[in-house]
Amino acid sequence: MKKQIFYLAAFLMGSSLIFAQNTSAVTSTGNDNMGVVLQVGDLNSATITQDGVLNGYGADSNYAGITQVGYDNESVIDQQGDENVALATQLGFGNISNQQLGDAGKAEYNFAAVLQVGGYNTADQLQRWDNNTAFISQFGFGNYAEQEQATGTDHAIGSFASIFQVGLGNWASQYQFGEMNTAFATQDGWFNLATQIQEGDGNYAAVWQKGVGNKSYENQVGDGNFSWSTQKGFGNFSVVNQLGDDNMQFTSQKGMFNTAFTYQEGDDNFSKTKQKGMFNLASTLQYGDDNTAKTKQYGAGNMSVTAQLGESNEAYTKQYGFSNMSVTAQLGESNEASTKQMGGFNLAGTLQLGYENEASTMQDGWGNVSGTLQAGWQNVASTTQTGAYNLALTTQLGGANTSIITQTGNGNMAFVAQFGGQSSYTPQ
Repeated sequence: MKKQIFYLAAFLMGSSLIFAQNTSAVTSTGNDNMGVVLQVGDLNSATITQDGVLNGYGADSNYAGITQVGYDNESVIDQQGDENVALATQLGFGNISNQQLGDAGKAEYNFAAVLQVGGYNTADQLQRWDNNTAFISQFGFGNYAEQEQATGTDHAIGSFASIFQVGLGNWASQYQFGEMNTAFATQDGWFNLATQIQEGDGNYAAVWQKGVGNKSYENQVGDGNFSWSTQKGFGNFSVVNQLGDDNMQFTSQKGMFNTAFTYQEGDDNFSKTKQKGMFNLASTLQYGDDNTAKTKQYGAGNMSVTAQLGESNEAYTKQYGFSNMSVTAQLGESNEASTKQMGGFNLAGTLQLGYENEASTMQDGWGNVSGTLQAGWQNVASTTQTGAYNLALTTQLGGANTSIITQTGNGNMAFVAQFGGQSSYTPQ
């Protein structure tokens, strides 16, 4: 059996005139495999194993390369299969890299690369089956990155994963099960956390974190889902769950201690959340198909809850100020609700049951309260409050009701109840 092993070791003399004690081991079983090791420094350890014997054959045409410059770095590459490539570069001290391509020989045409610059960084990569690509780049100290890719079948197209970390104590993990999935995680700062899970085919997930102590979770189960999350600041928290096909979500957080939850179950749902400020909370639940929800929060302590159960519902919420609260619930089809709050301590609630109902609420001031209930079809309700401590309640049952309430000033109260084919205009 033909074997090709290339081994290069370089040792530098320390300041105490004692030669460095580096350790290297290369084992190859099969044909046309190549292993390359370069060590410069002290107490570095490198291990390369290329062996496909577990499936009855040897490993063929694999390439593994390890470069270590510094001291006390550790790198392990284990390849079981054919035509795989694994690269590890460690510049610094105390870095750990572990790369495993294949399980019981089931791996072909995978590519895994690790770059570590700094100290005490850790990188783990596991690839099973075929045609996966993974990159980990770490610059700084105490960062941790983990990637696991499995297509679940031979000759699959494979997935792509990338982790880029700059700073101190960042943690990122990516798990991909299926084909043609793509995941990006970028962390710039201290103690940020990112987790991405993809089960299915053709999913896309990206997270970008800059700052300190931000946390992001993205979970995709299905096919063709898209998730994009960005966090800039301190202590922001984001959770995304997508179950189904072709769902799309965007989350943007800038500031401190903002929290965003997005849950999509069904197909072709769209959600967008944008938060700027501090202590804002936004929650979006979509259960069904073709629903749209957009939430924007600028300020502090605002809270927005949107729940959509059905199809083709639309909900839009904008909050500018502090301690405003909005709750929108839609059950049915083709309902539309919009809420805009400016000022502080405003409260707005909208409940739509049925189809093709429209409700809009605008509050500008302090302590205003608005409630809208629509149960039926093709009802229209509009509430505008400018001032302080105004109260407006609208109830529409049946179909084709129209209500317009306009309140200007302080302490106004309006109550409207409609039961089919009625129209009213209430100025105050």
